[in-house]
Amino acid sequence: MDFSKGTKPCFLYPNSVFFLNARSAILAVISSLRPTTVWMPSYLCATMLDATNISKIPVRFFPVDDHLQIKEGAWISEVITGDVVIIIDYFGFRASEWVYEAIRERGAWILEDACQALLSSHVGQYSDFVVYSPRKFVGVPDGGILWSKNPFPIGPEKIKPPSSWWLKAFGACLLRRDFDNSQSDGDRKWFQLFKEMESEMPVGNYEASPLSIAILETAITWDLVSSKRRENYQILLDNLRDYALYKDLPDDVVPLGFPITVRNRNELRQALFDENIYPPIHWELSDTVPEQFAESYQLSQHILTLICDQRYCREDMERMIQFVRATASFVLT
Repeated sequence: MDFSKGTKPCFLYPNSVFFLNARSAILAVISSLRPTTVWMPSYLCATMLDATNISKIPVRFFPVDDHLQIKEGAWISEVITGDVVIIIDYFGFRASEWVYEAIRERGAWILEDACQALLSSHVGQYSDFVVYSPRKFVGVPDGGILWSKNPFPIGPEKIKPPSSWWLKAFGACLLRRDFDNSQSDGDRKWFQLFKEMESEMPVGNYEASPLSIAILETAITWDLVSSKRRENYQILLDNLRDYALYKDLPDDVVPLGFPITVRNRNELRQALFDENIYPPIHWELSDTVPEQFAESYQLSQHILTLICDQRYCREDMERMIQFVRATASFVLT
C-alpha cells in the first residue's frame, strides 16, 4: 500500500469500503471467505469475537507474550490454506515481519486489525485485508473501514443501522466533545451513554453514516493529528520510559496511546480518575481467551493506557507524568 500519494490517508482511498464499525468489516471478510478457522491473537478485545460468533466460524488462538509480541511455536504449522489469521497492530506499532511470512507460506489469508493504527504508515504492507476504526482517533459517532489488496465482494447492499442506536452514538459523541471543551471538571454523562452504545452496537452489513464519512473526508487535518499524537507520546516516553511497554517511537508509528505496565494498576488508575484523568485499559481479557495463555492474562492485569491524543497539550502530559510518578509502583520485568 502506497502511503505517499496525495494528502489523504490511505483509508480514504477509493478501494476502501465504509461500514458502521470495524466488527462489521471483519464479519464481511469472514462471511465472504468462509475459512475453516479464524486465528486470533491471545491478547485482544472481546468484541472481535462478535464476527466469528455471528458467522459461526471456529476460532483458534495463537500466543502473544506480555510485551505484545507474537510467539513462535507449533501453532504456525497448524494453520492451513484458506484460514484467516488476524494480526493486531497494538497501539499503532507493527507486528514482526516473520509472522506475515510464516502465515503466507501456509497459504492463509492475513487480515490486519489496524483499529489502533489508523495513521501508522507501515499498515497494509504484507496483508490481504486491513480493518480500521477511526472512532478511536477522532470524534465521529460511527465508522469502520475495510481495505483490501485485491477487489473484494462485500455482499449485498449495506443497510442503515437502527436509528435509536445511532442517535445514542451521536449523543455520546456530542457530550464527549462538550466534556473535552469544559474548563471545569466537566460532566461525564457521555461515558455512561458511550458504554450503553458500545454494548448495544449492531454488527452486520450496516453502513457508516454520511455524517461520519463527511467528517473523515473533509473536516480533519490528519497531519496535525499524527504530529500531535507523536509529540505527546514522546513527552511521556522521555519521562516514563521505565514504565513504557514500547520504549521507542519508530518513524512509521502514530500511537493510539501510551501503554504502561505497573504492579498497582488499579490504584494508579483510581488516583488518575480522582484528578479527572481517565486512562482506559486495553484490554481486560476476562473469560475471552483460554487460561493457558498465561502471559496475555498477566499483561491484562497490569496494563494501563495513558492518553496522548491530539486534544491534549504538553501541560496535560506533564500533569499526568506527575501523578504517575507519585503513585506507580515498580514496573513489571
